[in-house]
Amino acid sequence: MSASASAGLRSWAWLFIFCYTATQFSFWTVETADSFSIIDGGIPAMADLVRTVIKEHNNHVDNWIITHPHPDHMGAFNRIMQDDAVSITIDHLYTVEFPLEAYEQIARDVDDIDTYYTFLDTTQTLEDKNILSVEYLHEGDTLHLGDSQLKVYSEYTPEIIERNLDLPNSSSLIFKISGKKQSMLFFADFEDAELADKLYEKYGHELDATYIQLGHHGNNALAPSYYLNLHPSAVYADAPYFLYTGEQYKCKNTLAYLKDHDVACYTFHGAPHRVYVR
Repeated sequence: MSASASAGLRSWAWLFIFCYTATQFSFWTVETADSFSIIDGGIPAMADLVRTVIKEHNNHVDNWIITHPHPDHMGAFNRIMQDDAVSITIDHLYTVEFPLEAYEQIARDVDDIDTYYTFLDTTQTLEDKNILSVEYLHEGDTLHLGDSQLKVYSEYTPEIIERNLDLPNSSSLIFKISGKKQSMLFFADFEDAELADKLYEKYGHELDATYIQLGHHGNNALAPSYYLNLHPSAVYADAPYFLYTGEQYKCKNTLAYLKDHDVACYTFHGAPHRVYVR
């Protein structure tokens, strides 16, 4: 267990955030005394793992948040909803509002846009059957995850297309989940330094967090000092061995810099990790 509370649980109000898997996919859960939420879920091959975790919570998901339309974030959701939607109750499905027409014009092979088409088709079928409907999150929105709060700080903006940035990754939802005294900031696959600077200019130390999930598996254009300026005690890179050790990837240097500044750093080595957010 990485970043746990040695003092134990002092009351019924608690917030655990779990990071699963050991490869370059994203699957997090957020658990409070009275709610269970999922962030992303990974590729289709991870569906069995995600399904197992959902079963442990009586097949009920209060909130499922898909941060952006890439297969390593929404693929497992697609598979589960295609195969087993009727046995799972999802109260709210949230994602980013995204310009499909623009995406179709610039999508690369690595984006696997068919995954997004599958998401749109699947969720439309579920909505037609009154099983589930998509809700879009926007900057400034807040959600209540049991006794905790989630606030959204970034989403898709037209500037992403105007500057010819990586459309899916740069449109990632950035949000912070806050407990009573601590918090965790999620960057999903966000990776642009200029957008990050504008985000900080707008929100400043409101972005500070006890724990941070590094953008784009730790392999992004944000300077390590950017994360350090948010005063984390620990950071998490959704990164497998090749990514956090490879000289050609920025993740290795980012983690080394943060470790040199006494920030605890966690990768998928030893996952799943459990984060207790007081």
